[in-house]
Amino acid sequence: MFAVQADSLHDYLDKMREKSIGELRISLSPMAPHNFYDITPRFGIYGPTYPQVNRLAYIGFSPYMMVAQAPENMRQALLKVTGADTIDTLLKTKSFYTQITFFGNIGNPPQTYNTTYHQFAQWITGLKEPSVNLLLGMFSPNGVASASSGGIPSGSLQSTNMQVHGGHWSPDNAKITMQRGRSFTSFWSCALSPDKNTILITYHLFANSNEATTALRNLLNKKIKHEEKGFFPTTKEGFLINNLCDLIPALNNFADSFPVADKGVINNTAGLIKSFLTYGQADTMANLTFDLCKLQFQLKGLSSSLIELK
Repeated sequence: MFAVQADSLHDYLDKMREKSIGELRISLSPMAPHNFYDITPRFGIYGPTYPQVNRLAYIGFSPYMMVAQAPENMRQALLKVTGADTIDTLLKTKSFYTQITFFGNIGNPPQTYNTTYHQFAQWITGLKEPSVNLLLGMFSPNGVASASSGGIPSGSLQSTNMQVHGGHWSPDNAKITMQRGRSFTSFWSCALSPDKNTILITYHLFANSNEATTALRNLLNKKIKHEEKGFFPTTKEGFLINNLCDLIPALNNFADSFPVADKGVINNTAGLIKSFLTYGQADTMANLTFDLCKLQFQLKGLSSSLIELK
């Protein structure tokens, strides 16, 4: 279990944010609530102190960008549990929060972690200590599996309880198991509020060794420049796209240092970021946009950002 003392819900969430190791945040999504507090899923080791896996970076994207590229079985699962006829209907009638997150190990990592949606549960209920059943699941795992006991639902969205009591996180559920010997693993996750009106979709990339974590952290800090601390709702998008265009080839070059399975995970992550940035454009125009966006925004001198680097 995980404990922290606070006088109010917002103070409680702020204190949990302070426990994060220095991370880098970007948002291209106008709907993202992370400028107030953090609702993305975390990963930890169930127990009295509930140590959390280090989150290295967060990139929020527009729901239209991410849902278009989400695994097909996730999209079908969403239609099944909501009763909607199309994904477009869902995007127009539900509140989506969508992002990529990068995680690094916490020393000598165990094979199994709990997926913690407790901050999401607090946010959707407005309660400091909720007990709520979320519909959640894991999709398209690469080097990750649902644990044999208390595992996160895999390939479907199923009711899963999240509780906060006395400042502790429970129960011991929604567990994932990492494939041993893999430096990098990944999967998509999805969670819905009990009324099915709020949907959280995340793509997770994990670095599973000290060496991989250090290398990924250094790459992220180098390629996504830190402009200022804090969140600014008037941020100009150009600076963010410029930085992400820098990150894509850097990730692909970075991947060449690792075995084939790990390289595939990193290349796929870079490909997803590129597809999100070029969503809705014809292939030739998408490639042209990607090739020119860095120069375009450098010339315009756009330098604001929604980045926080602690």
